[in-house]
Amino acid sequence: MSRPSVSPPAVAMLVAVAVALTLLPALPAVAQKDVFQTITPDQFLAIMRAEGQDASIGPLGEDTVINWEISGFKAVIYFFGEGKSIQFYGGVSGNGSLEKVNAFNRDYRFARTYINNRGNPCLELDLDLEGGVTRARIVDYLTTCRMILARWLTDVISAD
Repeated sequence: MSRPSVSPPAVAMLVAVAVALTLLPALPAVAQKDVFQTITPDQFLAIMRAEGQDASIGPLGEDTVINWEISGFKAVIYFFGEGKSIQFYGGVSGNGSLEKVNAFNRDYRFARTYINNRGNPCLELDLDLEGGVTRARIVDYLTTCRMILARWLTDVISAD
């Protein structure tokens, strides 16, 4: 009795499938390497610096925050729930009206602005890490913060 012959391309395909099946359990670990369920100020700062942002870690009261300078404007990144969520915060003294604040909140989805208890306009943007976020999403959040801040400064602070 003769054995059936297997062509070299078929053998190569069988080897490739066997190798792929052996590596399959390792894929989730590799894929989750850059997914953050929580983030520390040091990790967040490292991402910011890798993206060329002017930022530093510092204390603010009892909190550890990131101080972020964006085109001369000083903003703060707060960490909540042991790094399960973060918040961009910026504010200025005076120069805000309720009408401008309401118009901004109506026109922009990913941020909120308000007049604080001292009469100063403030801007906030949140990022929730529940369920995990990628490094790319964090970079996108930084871009969104910069873009929204520019619009806020124009529409709420500088608008006539």
